Amino acid sequence: MKVTDNIIKNLKNHNIALVYGGNSPEHEVSISSAKGVYSILKKLCKKVYLIGISRSNQFYLQNCDMYNDRFEIIDNYQISNEITPINELYLRPGKGFILQDTLLPLHLVFPVTHGVFGEDGQLQGLMSICNIRCCGCDTASSSICMSKAHCSSILNDNDIDTIKTVIFDKYRNNISLTDVQSVLGKNLFIKSETTGSSIGVHVFKSDDQSSFESSVSESFTHSDRVLIQPLYENFKEIECAALEYDGEIVIGGPGTVIKHDGSTLLSYESKYAKVDGAYMDASAPLADEIRMKCRDIAKRAFEILNLKGYARIDFFLDSDNNVILNEINTLPGLTSTSHYPLLIESEDIPFLDSIALIVAGGIDG
Repeated sequence: MKVTDNIIKNLKNHNIALVYGGNSPEHEVSISSAKGVYSILKKLCKKVYLIGISRSNQFYLQNCDMYNDRFEIIDNYQISNEITPINELYLRPGKGFILQDTLLPLHLVFPVTHGVFGEDGQLQGLMSICNIRCCGCDTASSSICMSKAHCSSILNDNDIDTIKTVIFDKYRNNISLTDVQSVLGKNLFIKSETTGSSIGVHVFKSDDQSSFESSVSESFTHSDRVLIQPLYENFKEIECAALEYDGEIVIGGPGTVIKHDGSTLLSYESKYAKVDGAYMDASAPLADEIRMKCRDIAKRAFEILNLKGYARIDFFLDSDNNVILNEINTLPGLTSTSHYPLLIESEDIPFLDSIALIVAGGIDG
């Protein structure tokens, strides 16, 4: 599949802001994703404005030189591992980003802000208030997918199987381990509801109430709600990539997550390790029935949740070959080791073409 020359030509007329960083635990991953996308956006668009969000949620224009009351974009800028606190930006409702009383001439933003504030609909809503178009999912669908229990409820109502879950929140947080295990089984998976990249997750294989409470408390430090789920033994993690193209939803994959150490928990470290970390095998052998079922569910979920642009849909495949939807990532990682680019490329769509389609979708609204 090849993106048409007309799409590429149209993008050259547009200025885009690549927005990254933020105050979530996935700050560093967001910067890595920005590095993965920046060189592509420079090839596609007229100008790329690098807007870094500090850990205290301040916005800074990273790649510009100031000359008195005017500024100039640095075309050969290299993204730093830290957000540099220079050229502070302000957002004006109905207008956009302001630098020293000058409105940035932006047509849209491409966010790679993983986690809370950037992936949960808040940033998308802020952009909407400021009349700035945003690539990818909108405020509502981003929020629903980040709130995993709500997302599962909607999918279950549409006959898509998701993981059985016990929810802990400020109203319901003193349930005994025995009660949870009577519903979900002895071995448990404990995770924060609104974080990704395997942050705030625990594999729990014990009967000790105190250890259980400690794991739940740690997950609560990352989110207002904690999800307790059964831990599937001898399972595979399989994923699909979804991309909108010419009014259709293209599905890449499924591929299989391979863990070198044979662990059941895909940790933050193993997911982003450069050496001996977990990796995506987009060509791993799966039965045709399993492949088709995953692709069908991924497409249906994209439609049901009214997603836009792109997303990654993650599944568990248990020992009985049951396909169970785990979660949906509306801003999947776009680093050099991320799964989304590999999955979409397995569908004969080069990474540059997929980014072009995502940007074009943002322009069209």
